[in-house]
Amino acid sequence: MPITNGVPLEFQGQDRPVGALAKDYPEGFVVGPHSHRRAQLMYASAGILEVRTNTSLWVIPPQRALWIPGEVTHEVRMRGRVEMRTIYVDVARCGVSAPDLPVVIGVSALLRELILRAMTLPADWSPDGKDALVMALLLHELEWRSESPLHLQVPRDARLRKIFDIYLNTPADPRSLQDWALDVGASSRTLERRFMTEFGLPFREWRQHMRLLGALPMLGAGRSITQVALEVGYDTPSAFSTMFRRFMGVTPSEYLTRARGPA
Repeated sequence: MPITNGVPLEFQGQDRPVGALAKDYPEGFVVGPHSHRRAQLMYASAGILEVRTNTSLWVIPPQRALWIPGEVTHEVRMRGRVEMRTIYVDVARCGVSAPDLPVVIGVSALLRELILRAMTLPADWSPDGKDALVMALLLHELEWRSESPLHLQVPRDARLRKIFDIYLNTPADPRSLQDWALDVGASSRTLERRFMTEFGLPFREWRQHMRLLGALPMLGAGRSITQVALEVGYDTPSAFSTMFRRFMGVTPSEYLTRARGPA
């Protein structure tokens, strides 16, 4: 299917205000930086999406979706085998009061089923029949409440960017703020100020946040809670579970139960 600006041509000039596209990707596949005219609801019914813009990073598990407004440049990396189910929305034609910035959306059981149902509709679905009701209900089911634990700012400071990139790939890195200060050539006090300025968090709390984001793909890949705890830098599963519940509001085992969802 021909592609322009990251969107199949089928949706560029689509007569319908809402279109749906199902596509599966292998582990590690990257959709490079791109933007598109229509807004996009990105949902993975299996696997985890890592979405990055120039200023932000999101890790999106199957219980969440990410709304990307039109013309926002973004890159997508697949964590695990991903079954991506995307809804393209012409906001102006739908009368949707949508945010101008990307937002993480909770995916209820109903919203999940509506997204999957939309994948079965033809591109030229009837505007007067049941198909139109499915698309309208899908849009009405969106709740614009950001899920902040799944979102982090990409730092502007080059020293923090180095630290950020390392924790993104190696969340168990044990270095302290003092160690990092020596590594990047700044005082620990300067680094702590920069963390507060850019993230609104002290280094230790920010590191916990990065470890949480690193843990989600591992849990999604089926690794045990004990294994994940050790791989993201915790000495015990109980310490990891405490951190996980603090940020996500559920324990890792509860998260896994919800992640499995309906068959």
